[in-house]
Formats: sequence, structure tokens, C-alpha cells
Amino acid sequence: MRKTEKSYAQEERRYGKQGRLAPSSTTNLRHDRWPRADIIADIEFPLNKLLQGSAAGCAFMRWLVEDQKFGDHIPRLFGKPEREGGYRLRLHVFYAWMWDIVRIRWFALGTGAEGADVLGKNVAQTSVGFGVYTHPGLLLAPSEMATPNRKKDDPAAYDISTRPIRLQITSDTFRQAREWMTKCLETHEGCPKPDRTMPTRLVHLVNTPDNPRVILCETNNLTNPVPYVALSYCWGGPQPLTLLTSNHSTFLTTGFSLSSLSQSVRDALHTATALSITHLWVDSLCIIQDSQDDMAREIASMPLIYRNAHVTLKASRAPSSAAGFLSDRPEADPPHLAFKLPYRGSNAKLGSVILLSQEHEHADEPLDNRAWALQERILSPRVLDFATRHVGWVCRGSRWWTDGWRKSIDYNSKLRDIDHDVFHREFPDEEARVAAAREMKGGSVIEHWRYLLQGYTHRELSIPKDRILAMSGIAETYGAVFRDQYLAGLWRFAIQSELLWCLGYKSPRGPRPGDYQGPSWSWAAVSCYVDYFHALGIRHTDSSGVLELADYQHALESEDAPYGAVKWAHLTVNARMREAWWMRGSLEPTISRHDELRMPGVEGQGPGKKLSGTIIPDALEEEFIRSDPVDHLPVHLLEVAHHGFPDSYSSRGLVLRRREDGLYSRLGFFELYRGASIFEDCLVQAITIA
Repeated sequence: MRKTEKSYAQEERRYGKQGRLAPSSTTNLRHDRWPRADIIADIEFPLNKLLQGSAAGCAFMRWLVEDQKFGDHIPRLFGKPEREGGYRLRLHVFYAWMWDIVRIRWFALGTGAEGADVLGKNVAQTSVGFGVYTHPGLLLAPSEMATPNRKKDDPAAYDISTRPIRLQITSDTFRQAREWMTKCLETHEGCPKPDRTMPTRLVHLVNTPDNPRVILCETNNLTNPVPYVALSYCWGGPQPLTLLTSNHSTFLTTGFSLSSLSQSVRDALHTATALSITHLWVDSLCIIQDSQDDMAREIASMPLIYRNAHVTLKASRAPSSAAGFLSDRPEADPPHLAFKLPYRGSNAKLGSVILLSQEHEHADEPLDNRAWALQERILSPRVLDFATRHVGWVCRGSRWWTDGWRKSIDYNSKLRDIDHDVFHREFPDEEARVAAAREMKGGSVIEHWRYLLQGYTHRELSIPKDRILAMSGIAETYGAVFRDQYLAGLWRFAIQSELLWCLGYKSPRGPRPGDYQGPSWSWAAVSCYVDYFHALGIRHTDSSGVLELADYQHALESEDAPYGAVKWAHLTVNARMREAWWMRGSLEPTISRHDELRMPGVEGQGPGKKLSGTIIPDALEEEFIRSDPVDHLPVHLLEVAHHGFPDSYSSRGLVLRRREDGLYSRLGFFELYRGASIFEDCLVQAITIA
């Protein structure tokens, strides 16, 4: 028996042992396509059949009666024996083809005069999501997906594309990956193709039988460009081999043995060879790790490096480079619920599908928590993803192809919109590019940027000061579309709403970083989750923004990285500002929900009248966590924008502290309800924030 077939048999036996796959002779899912190609079925049968099916051992009907407490309603509905056949159970089944997810709703219907009191009412209703798959015998090539092999596949495979988890990565996996890549490069008009731009360096596998090794290749010495694969992976600690100034010449001449590489890099070389590609770009071996100048140049080139790769290998499942990503997958734990049901598809043939409760979905992959990996994924037109439960292909022209299991949340519509609007949009001429920039500034693309940024700040960085640098490739791509100045993490054209970022919901809040990460007014300055909820409704095209940007001064860490880290940055704005007191509402430093703002007291002595509003601190300030903490701080409230109707709008802005050098630093965000009155007697002034 082939290994892949064996894995299917093991899965069938595993669920069978749980007693969850008992087939139903009375429940039959039918196919009916809507114009959007989603599948809907409405199934009805008498309630007495529900009891009979449950008693006969149908696991699905037993679950309806017992686990869903549907049976609790039966005595009331069956008040008289003669009514027993007068009530029906209706199942409303919705199947979303893009993600292979089934949602089931059910409710009772009454008939006749005596049933009028429950007719159409949701006597017992719920909505439960299931993953759904069916069994094939062989992997399917893209050309075979529309017309599955009837001899090998369950007839339901004509409609259902998800397959059981394959426990081994085999030659069939690589064969299919080659077909995916070829199909994308040759037939997908919407997927960018590699141009002649090459990375500075690539590694090349010299696979001699007696001494296989890797050699570094300086691409400016190549006569013609070569195809290459890029790798996105978790380092997980120090690497066994990195490119350094001391080993650069050795790497170029004799190279290093495969045994000196991490397992993930070896797996990447093996995969590239299986794809008939001889060169690999991997950061640890293609960037001189002890040269700040080289790192700055190469990081600034990442958009081109990933864009021009034939494919990016995404080692999602590997928590570290030592683990690799080609080993056998562990068997999954049995799901809480699994049912095997008959299914009659659009080909009119009777097959079967397996429904799994969605806690069977795997949690986030290790690579999904790595900050650098976000831009590596977003900047790549083609991704071959080695995940915990599948090998998958992602490109704009694909329907999330996999070698079996499909995880529903990997490819959502918002990400596809971002790809189209920014990363894969082509412009015929400069006039079209300028028009597109104008359109995108006035549209929703800034929200797309913030959507990515919010997700990015939930990810982990080994070096916290890389916070702005690890987002620089995405920022550069947006900058080319916006044609706007990037202010250490913020966009100039939307400066009012950009300044209104705040600490995200449930974000851990700690002290300010010891090392400088960015100016205090930028999200890069603190290590927390960022949220732009309070920027909603603040449009840069109307008068809701009352702050005006007067000047921006800064010094870059590297002139080769204009979207990277800054040594310092000052923002000068014209706005109204007044003094206030920040009162701590709890002695517990991590709790800020009881904090409040107050007006200064008479003649500025102590706190006065409480202001109705909210304060969200950016960090735990030193005064609040030292051994003799204070319970209040004198602060300044800088008005940034209004929100709401003119007679009842709120004021939103920044909580600032005046420094000894006369500059200001940001401490947090505030919103005052009906707060304009406290600024009415304030003059607009120039304030410089560091």
C-alpha cells in the first residue's frame, strides 16, 4: 500500500474507533448551485424519522437529538400521538466552496391548523460550522481538478476539493508543486512574472556524489539572470552557518558542506532542486550578517527580491530552522465531532463527505507569529506553503490549491483586495499611476495598510528595534502607490488620523523600551498591539482634522533604507493644546481603565474638574512603576481631530509631556466627549513632538 493511501486508511480507522463515522441511510446532502457557486441544500424529514434514525445508530441524528438538545422540544411538539407525523425537521445546509466549510441550521416546522403556533418559528435552532472533505485515491493536478478521476475519487470530489491530511511529503507533492508553478507562470495573467532584476547574492547547490556543498554566487558575475527560489522561515535562534565578512571569500570559492546548514535551508535546497531550480535566496546566507551597511541595502531590496522569485517557500510549520519542514506530519487528534454523510453532487452521482467540527482546524503556524514573515508573504506573488496539515499554493490566479487539507482562514477576501490594489497592480503610464495614487488616497487603501499594520504588531521580533524595519518592504510598496512621504511609520497625507493609533485591545502593556525604536508619536516607539479604531470617521479629505502638519525633520539610520529605522524624528504641528492632569485610577500599574483626566485646579494648584472621556496610555510610565509611585502626572492635551455632529462632537488627540529641552513626547491617546469647549479659549500654536 502506498504511503499516502495508508494515511487515508489510518484516518478512517481513527475516526471509526471514535464511533463518529457511522453512515446515515436517512440523511442525504444534495447539491444545488447558486450563481456565486456556493452550494445550498434544504433537507426535510419527519421528526419521528429523527428519533428512529438516532435509535438505529445514525451518529448525525443522535447528535441532533442528544448533543443539540433537540429532543427536549419533542414532547412539547408531539403533545398528541396523532401529531407525530405532522412535524418535520428542516436542515438548511450552506457550503462555501472557497473554503470547503459547511454551516448547518435546523428548525422544526408544523403543518395544519394545530401546527400553526410553530409554523416557521425557530423552535430549536442553532448554527454550527464544519470543515468538509472527501476521499481521493491520488493527488490531483490543476488540469484534473475540474474533472476528477472517477475511478479513484469519491463522486463527491467533483464538488468538494478538500482531502484528508497527507502525512508524508512525497515525489507526488513536488510533481504537483511543479505543475502549480508552471500553470501560474504560463497562464495567470494577473500574477506578476519575474523580470531580469536579481538579488545581490544567491546560493547554488553543487550536488556532487562525494561532496555535495553550497557555494555563494555574486549575481553581477552572471552572464544572464537565473531563476531562483526565496525562503521564508523561522530562525529560532543562532544559525549554524551565516554569511560573515570573515567567511565571504571561502563561501565564494570552495563553499560549505550541506551538513553545516540548518535543516530548513537543506529542505529548501532539496525543494528547489525538485522544482528544477538551482539557486536559492535565504537571508542568513545572502546578507552579510555583521555588516550594517550590507544589511540596510539588502533589506531595502526585499520587495524586488521576493517579487522576482519564481516562488517563495514558506516554512510555516517549522518553529526553528533546526526543525525543517519536509518531515512526516504527526497524526492529528480526533475531532470532537465527525460525521460521514451521503452526498449527491452536481454530477448526479451518489458519494459521501466527512464533516469535521472546526476545532479540528489547526492553530496559527509558528511562522505566522514572526514579524519579518508578514512582508515576505505579502511581497511574494507566488508562495508554496509547507504547513502543519498541507502543502499549499497561493497566488492571485489560484483557488488556494493544496495537496489535501485546506485551512479556511488562510486566504481571505481582504488580503486578495490588498494584493490587487497595491502589490500586483500594473500601470500603463505615469499619468495612470498619478491618477491611481489620487484615487487610493481618497479610498480605502489606507485602511488596508492599517489592517496589515495591526496584524503585524501582534507578531514577534527577536530584536525590538527592528519594529519599523521589518515593515519597510510593505511600506515602500505602499509609498510607490500613494506617492507620499513616509514619516517614520505614518503617512503624511493622512497625518490627523495616522496620529490617532492607540494601544490595542488586550495588548500587554509594559514599560517603554530601553533602546530607541522610533519617535514617541509613531507606533514604532512602543512594543504593543496597535489599533486604529479611534481613527475611524476621521477623513483626511474634510474638516474633521483640526491639526495641521508644519514640518518634519529626521535622520535615517541608513540612507539606503528610506522606509527603515530613524536615528531621530521631530514632528512640528499647528494645533490647540491645554494643560491637564492624568490621574491614576488604580495602584496596579497594568490597569488603566479607571484612569481619568482632570482640568488643573484653581491657579494651577493640583487637579480640578473631571473631564468626561477616555485615556489610553501607550506604556507604563516610569513614575507609575518605580518604588515610590505617584498617582498623577501633569500633562498636555493636544487636539488632533473632531468626530461626530457639530453640536455634540468629541475631541480626539494626544496626551503629551513637556521635556526639559522644550520638545514634547507622546504618552498616550485621549477622547473627550463633547470636548471641544475645553479648547475654545486656546490659541493655535506650533508644537514640536519628538
